[in-house]
Formats: sequence, structure tokens, C-alpha cells
Amino acid sequence: MTTTDPDTVPAAPVYTITVTSTGQAIIDGEPIPTATTTPDAARIAALAEITIKAALHGRPVRVLAKEADGSVWPLIVAVNGSVTTLSTPHPTPAPPAAPAPAQATPQRARYIPPAPTQAPTPASPREQQQPQPAPLAAPEPDWTRPPPAEPYAAAIRDHHAERAAGDYPAALASAERLASQLAEQFGPHHPHTVNMLTGWAWLGTQAWGSRSESIELYDLTELLLRTAQRRQEASAPHAETAQCVSNAYTAWRQLGLQDPESARDLSNALLGVLETAKNEELSKGVIQWIETGGLPNGTT
Repeated sequence: MTTTDPDTVPAAPVYTITVTSTGQAIIDGEPIPTATTTPDAARIAALAEITIKAALHGRPVRVLAKEADGSVWPLIVAVNGSVTTLSTPHPTPAPPAAPAPAQATPQRARYIPPAPTQAPTPASPREQQQPQPAPLAAPEPDWTRPPPAEPYAAAIRDHHAERAAGDYPAALASAERLASQLAEQFGPHHPHTVNMLTGWAWLGTQAWGSRSESIELYDLTELLLRTAQRRQEASAPHAETAQCVSNAYTAWRQLGLQDPESARDLSNALLGVLETAKNEELSKGVIQWIETGGLPNGTT
């Protein structure tokens, strides 16, 4: 089972899941709809909700799972839905920075007329040869911040409910719609857009893995390849990008067994993603498959 290194996961946020004896799931005080009222269904719905939150953050997140019998489990939930149970409590988040001291009310200043301006003195040839300071680097994008509450909060909440209820057709459609809206507002490589695209890809993987007919294997493979390529172009966090590349290759390989012609249509896109990821072994396997119709022994 895939595990996440706890040292790589920030201390905050920590989502609290409460599962009641009546089969209700609650996350941070908000009830989560479930298909049936059993504790098992509540856990599944709550973890599905947390997986979406992880996808929106673009990284694994910490969870405190409280059971009806009083037991408490510290967990880490990754973007792909894998759950790591910790043997130690979550670290205490760092306290927020103290607010800056209030400034004293300034006294009314007396008017001082501005000094007369002078024409700028032309720079001497020596000064012109001096190297100019480099421009400030653009700030790093924040991959942990979710989309703004307006106008996306209601749509994201509905999407969570669809996924928690196991309604894959509706959840996939709303994920596609949200990804399109975020791309239109923020651009295709903005963290909000890429995170939603990643969540859509994970959801498609779960739907296909559950034998749901809501997504075809070709469409899933294309979605995973598009997501991996977008994450690479946007320099998104590496761990989730590597997982997406791996999922795309696995889906493509299954497609090759079922529909070789369709797999051949996507082989160039897969090669581009693998070459960017510097995965020479899998790239050679894809090339050999194209040339001979079969993967080399030992290539998985």
C-alpha cells in the first residue's frame, strides 16, 4: 500500500472526521451526505471528501479521525486517495504571527511646499556601463490555497456531495465544469486550475477502478496524460505529478491490451510525458511496443 512520508506534509490544516454510531460522517462540524447510514459508509464518504480537499490543496493533508467508540486516529490522506495511519499524534501547527503594533495617530503636519524639480543629469559613460540590478523574481505559486469562495464554494460543495454519494457521472461532470471555469478565469496553468484537473483525474481513476461505466478507459488515459502534462508545464509539486505519470502509463498499458489502435493514438503524448519525467525505462518500453506490438519482459 502506498504510504506518505509524514515529514513532507505540513502541520496544517488538520481536518477532523467524526463518525457517529448512527452512520453519520462529519468533517469539521459539517455533515457529509452518505449513500447509506452505516459507519463504514460514513468513513468512505468522509475520506472521499478529504481526498477532494487534498486535490484542491495539491498535496496530502492531515486528518484526525474520531470513531463512535472514542478512539482517535491520526491519518494522512493523499491526493490519490491513499491513507497513511500514523503511530504518533500530528505536530502542533506553528502559532500565527503576532499582529504588527498599531501605529500612533499622526499629528497634522504643516504644509511644506515641494522643492523645485531639476532635470535629471545624464548618466556618464562609466555609469552607463555599470550592471543594472536584476529584476525581482516572481513569487512562487501557492499550491495549497483553494479557489476563492465566490463564486466557487457552492459548486465545490455540490461536487463533494456527488462524490461522497458515489454518483460518479455527476461528480465527473461537475469536476470537468469546474476545471473549465477555473481555466477560463485563472488560466490553464494556475494552481487552482491544475489542482481541480488533478482531482478530476483521480476521480476518473476511482470511477474506472470501481468498474463504473461513467468513464471509458480511453477517456481516462487521455485525461491522465493531459493532467500529467499540465502539471509538468506548471511545475506543480513533484510527488503528485509522478503519481499522475505512473497512473497514465498504467491506464495506457491496459488500453493497449484492450484496444491497441487507440493506445497507439495516445503513444506520442505518453512518450512526451515520460521523457519530461526522465523515465527512460518506460519510454523504451513504449517505443518497443510501437515497433513490435508488445512490451519487453519485466516492464510493468
